[in-house]
Amino acid sequence: MTSSATFARDALPDAPARAATDKADVRRTRWERADWRNIAMLAAVWIAAIFIVDPRGEFPLVDDWAWAASVRALVDEGTLRLSDWAAGNLITHTLWGALFAWPFGASFLTLRAAMLVMGFIGIVALYGWLRLIPLKPSTALLGAASLMANPIYFALSYTFMTDVTYAALQTVSMWLISFGLVGGAGSVAAWGWAIGLAALLARQTGMAIPLGHAGAHVGRYGLTWRTLALAILPVLVFYAVQKGYIGWLDATGRLPLQYGLQSDSILTRLRGPIGKTVLEAVLLLGCAFFYLGFFSLPVSLVVWADELGRLKRRRERIRLIAAFLIFSTAASIAIITIERPMPIWWDTITEWGIGNDAIGPWATWPYRYAFTWLSALGGALGTVLLAMRVWTVFTDRSDSAVTAMKLFAGLTMAVLLAPVLFIIDRFDRYFIPMVPCLIVVLFASPGIGERLARVAWPARATAWVLIAATGLFSVLATHDFLSTKRAQAAALERLVAQGVPRDRINAGWSFNGWHLHGKVGQPNRLSTWHNEPEYLILVDRMPGYRVVDQVPVTRRLPWATHASPILILRQIPDYPRVYGPIRPEDWYREWEDFFRERRN
Repeated sequence: MTSSATFARDALPDAPARAATDKADVRRTRWERADWRNIAMLAAVWIAAIFIVDPRGEFPLVDDWAWAASVRALVDEGTLRLSDWAAGNLITHTLWGALFAWPFGASFLTLRAAMLVMGFIGIVALYGWLRLIPLKPSTALLGAASLMANPIYFALSYTFMTDVTYAALQTVSMWLISFGLVGGAGSVAAWGWAIGLAALLARQTGMAIPLGHAGAHVGRYGLTWRTLALAILPVLVFYAVQKGYIGWLDATGRLPLQYGLQSDSILTRLRGPIGKTVLEAVLLLGCAFFYLGFFSLPVSLVVWADELGRLKRRRERIRLIAAFLIFSTAASIAIITIERPMPIWWDTITEWGIGNDAIGPWATWPYRYAFTWLSALGGALGTVLLAMRVWTVFTDRSDSAVTAMKLFAGLTMAVLLAPVLFIIDRFDRYFIPMVPCLIVVLFASPGIGERLARVAWPARATAWVLIAATGLFSVLATHDFLSTKRAQAAALERLVAQGVPRDRINAGWSFNGWHLHGKVGQPNRLSTWHNEPEYLILVDRMPGYRVVDQVPVTRRLPWATHASPILILRQIPDYPRVYGPIRPEDWYREWEDFFRERRN
């Protein structure tokens, strides 16, 4: 404790100097006319994208049929009822949806509108957080636009999934709490803590906020009994709220069957052989290297332009650039050999674009190789920058407020990342709450605001080109995702209108869950949410089924513009099957084998 106290005392200015610094730091909280202009620009782009994507339609996306059911129960019956498919806290998410559903009805379109508003709130919050560093408005705009263009953040803003709700609330909370770290009004920080509790009641990962703040608070104000108590207090409050909520769910009979599923998954992994557990964690860390690298690449490029400009010798700059390019190429070859080209995980970002339950034509190899190489480059640039930021925590004492925000964002990101390394199921959307934190950490360097304002235009132009290209992909892929699901819904309605029993149609697990969860099969096994499927609704032919009808799909991605309709397939009588007498579990395994062979 003595060494930590010594570090904290030495790393911060003395009391009078710190007071002067805090007074100066309040200026970070004031916005200029340029800030409001930037927010208006972001809003204009966000609204224009909505018109291109076209979110209309009464159909579920991913898991949101389960969360929508909770909103409908609250609005129509005045009761809180969580689906057995729920693993998270969901309270805030349900209330947010109900806020829009009460006046406009609990349709999927209304709930998508609610999430589009929440998604934009998260973007504005990141912009405000970056201005606290302080960055110039133009640089904060680049950071916020990087989040807006993120394919996962953008696409999930068109669903009623909890990921964007949590990520946005977390970002708002950390932005407002950071006001206190830079000497702003304590009342603003208090609102940040209230919103942090709202984030916790959306997803259990909200515990990361007080844990990250604890380290930042001690780093900002030194290690004393008082600062230690103030650092631990929010952790205890959040923990008490979480335990109280679980107790309330259990006592009232509302605890979902799958509640805490991810925690159980992590414990299962940790109880396994230590060698296998460590190896899996290292491999998953490698996956995080690629995904987070791609998501932060525009920011890393601009920051590295500043770092390279500070090197005096041209030869040193050339050697460093060459090292990054060589490493990125080697890392790309390695991941393609060990796993596959990006996207590595088959979840939100897929081989065909967006959506793991809305299959379409697959991207050609040049796109995927470019995606992989850019991800490796971003991972390399970001990893070195992170190491530099950690080093400056101990060596650069010129701006304690920036150091505190860097610790806050960095420790929160670490807490969010740790469980992902040990979870059995791979979901790329789990990276989304880490992205705002990562962007803040990469930018968090004393005096960087003025330096980045002088960065040469080619670096900024390259970053904006990457943001524009990523944003274009996000818009087109999300359009295709919704367009495909809209066609699936039309195909399903066509069969039901013909009198086909709903439980004899496999229209994809989102539709199966919407109509049959809790009625057919086991609530926690999606492969059982239909009886023997007489009809399939897919984009590809399947062994044992013949095409009887099709629904056209309008797609915009360059590799998917040719005709690729949704097919309605009917089972061929007496078709020989690999697994003998057909059961839902057998069909699902056969379906997985088919797509595994196609991927390989």
